[in-house]
Amino acid sequence: MDNIVRQADAIKNQGMFFSPIAGDRKLPAVATRDIAAAASRLLLDDSWSGVGEVPLLGPEDLSFNDMAEIISEVLAGLVGYLALPFDLVPDFIPIAGQLDDVMVVGLVLRSLVRADGSELLRQHWPGPQRSLELVLRAAGIRA
Repeated sequence: MDNIVRQADAIKNQGMFFSPIAGDRKLPAVATRDIAAAASRLLLDDSWSGVGEVPLLGPEDLSFNDMAEIISEVLAGLVGYLALPFDLVPDFIPIAGQLDDVMVVGLVLRSLVRADGSELLRQHWPGPQRSLELVLRAAGIRA
């Protein structure tokens, strides 16, 4: 649910968050802190070769409707989820099906950064500084 934080303003101002994924579709979820904890354990483990897969999943798969319910309980108010039913190119078409999703995410990120400035993004950016600088530059903001 860490990814929902980018929609904090929509939750606060509209009582909703949005995504193109069906609200009842359950998906694996894992907290950022759990990923960091697993990475730390591996990096400190002298026997780890640095190559391999480490599956990380939360305690249960959650739908966006489930997340809206949890957020509502935590905030003591009703929060809804609205699936945005658009997909320019269906995902079953190789490469192009995912490319339109990347474009939509990029446009939304650009619009959010331009509207609210880069401070919230800087505060919650989980990746390397270099990738943050690229995102900010793509949004037309000096890093």
